[in-house]
Amino acid sequence: MAALVAAATPIVAQGADPPTPSSASSAAPVASPPRSVAPLAASTRPTAPAASQGTRAASAAYDAANAQYQIAYVEWLVEKAKFLGLASKTQWLRLGHYQPRTFGGHKSEVDGAPFFLDPNGKFDPAAELEATVRGLFAANGAEGDEEHALCRFPARRIWLEQQLGIDTSRLPTKNCRRQTLHWNRLQAQSVTLVFSSYYLNNPASGYGHTFLRINRAPDPNSTKRPDLLNYGVDFSANVDTSNALIYAIKGFSGMFSGTFKLLPYFYKVREYNDYESRDLWEYELGLTPGQVRMLVAHLWELGQTFFQYFYLDENCSYHILALVEACSADYRLLEYLSNPVLPADTIKALHRNPGLVKSVRFRPSVRTQFRQRLAALSSAERDAVAALADDPDAPLPDTLTQEQKARVLDAALDQVDFRFAKDLIDEENAAQVTPGAVRKQRLEERRAEILVPTESLSDEPPWNRRPELSHPSTRLALASGASTHGAGYAEIGYRMNLHDLADPPRGYPEMAQIEFMPIKMRFWYQEHTVRVEDFSAVSVVSLAPQDRFDRRMTWHVRAGGTRIRDAGCNDCFMGLGQVGGGVAFGSDNEAFTFFTTIDTQLLSGPKLEGGLAGIPLRLGFGPWSGMRIRWSQKLVTLTTGRALWLPFQDPKVVWQGEGIVRWSLGEHAAIGVEGRAFPKAQEAQLASYLYF
Repeated sequence: MAALVAAATPIVAQGADPPTPSSASSAAPVASPPRSVAPLAASTRPTAPAASQGTRAASAAYDAANAQYQIAYVEWLVEKAKFLGLASKTQWLRLGHYQPRTFGGHKSEVDGAPFFLDPNGKFDPAAELEATVRGLFAANGAEGDEEHALCRFPARRIWLEQQLGIDTSRLPTKNCRRQTLHWNRLQAQSVTLVFSSYYLNNPASGYGHTFLRINRAPDPNSTKRPDLLNYGVDFSANVDTSNALIYAIKGFSGMFSGTFKLLPYFYKVREYNDYESRDLWEYELGLTPGQVRMLVAHLWELGQTFFQYFYLDENCSYHILALVEACSADYRLLEYLSNPVLPADTIKALHRNPGLVKSVRFRPSVRTQFRQRLAALSSAERDAVAALADDPDAPLPDTLTQEQKARVLDAALDQVDFRFAKDLIDEENAAQVTPGAVRKQRLEERRAEILVPTESLSDEPPWNRRPELSHPSTRLALASGASTHGAGYAEIGYRMNLHDLADPPRGYPEMAQIEFMPIKMRFWYQEHTVRVEDFSAVSVVSLAPQDRFDRRMTWHVRAGGTRIRDAGCNDCFMGLGQVGGGVAFGSDNEAFTFFTTIDTQLLSGPKLEGGLAGIPLRLGFGPWSGMRIRWSQKLVTLTTGRALWLPFQDPKVVWQGEGIVRWSLGEHAAIGVEGRAFPKAQEAQLASYLYF
């Protein structure tokens, strides 16, 4: 992965300029200001001295008059901007990333001081606008051309030229070399927003990820895939720790800086598609050429600064969407986001702007491609693939035709790609002879001997998994039930986000559960008491159905608290830590899955009796098993059971069983039946769920 990280470069490090920003001055005229700021008459412009009058005195007089005119012209532009109220215009506020403050005024989300020309520009859009107008006409400074406002703020320049009708001939000439490189490098024609699917093995990517791809015009003389030659635009935290706890603290509290980075798109494909086996959804945006130009110009501006990175709100998806929104006042994107900001919600925000999503394309991961190829093979062909994955020199059956042998070798190559992704992609291993590299080279040699072209994958993309189809991640649950422990009860549950194994599956990975801050509280009718029933700071389940081609582990982890009802303590709320690993088996379409793990569970509470070494602490080991069936896109059933052996504790064994039936009523609602059994109680309830 070191090579993947090294490929990302700060935007300022390499800049650009095909259509230069000055070409944006041909905008329609704006409303005229009042007489007090009427345009300067053309006759007031100083006239250059004729050749016969070209004395030093005449030249000096001309320069002085021209300087006075320049000062008057800039003052007139400043007054015109005030008259037009440009500082309160949506586009200007977006270019400055200003957000309204609770008690009035604005504050920019940008935290890097160089982004502002006015000392109070972070809090004063009007002062920053005036400073920008003046900065565009400023004389050369000691810092050189690259630090001039014309070189630093091309998007502001484009917009101000359009709004004020600036006479660009009055602007100073600057050599913005780095910005020119930026334009020439990107050669932007269109923009695509890319959603990388959920990846539970990395906490930072558990909710998915979004970034942009800047598309250049395809080269008609090139046979290479043009999209892989484009550039990706990523916003990410500059992480300075590998400690998970410190990472969480800094990520939630904004202690990381976040920056925009440019990197070749094929690096992102290698990282997500190949290294992590994550599917990519590519949404081409219907931006006009002018909007594309504005986005690229503003990207240059943002590449020179940083934001505080907050994992829950001001994260990668938020700032990527803010960049898209800044290219035009016509789009409304950020207002459709809630807190926390999830990558899937940014895709939904795009679709709420008619015409903004031009097309959708699915780019399958290496694992998905392998599964698609495998589905088309016969039993004998699959046997051959399995043999080749372990021994690249394994002989192919003579009964196979050349076409069948080609399909087998293609599938075996895909399997090696995802099984040995680290060996093949991480350039730290480039100088080493790794098992994956040896196997792939031998398979490629054998494949080259068969002069049959590789069959294209014709499987229909899994449209049901498009992230914009997912239910909203926040959930409110209302239930009424009965228990042998305490008669009837009413239950209310709330989950901050995201999805569990029984929720409506559309738009989410079938085999994954990740919940943040779910809590359940009960009101017992007979006792008139309210008690917390269950709580998790985080709960993650990753099911990985195994077969002879895929040996990934199924695992889960949970931290929080739960109420137990057994001989050790009947109806006691305990702190809970739980982790487990095991196996899963299921159908190819993931409609049916059986799983089992061996868990370690730690419980603690003041009322616990018979704990470890006589203290209120319970340590247990044992299996957790379950079966999930997706009967349709609306109906899911989930049954689970757990047994724990408690060494040197009393009782020796505890257990729990649970069954859930959940029926989706649409994107925002579902109903269900749930039942649970404990050593000291059994209960059942009817529930309704509201997703928002």
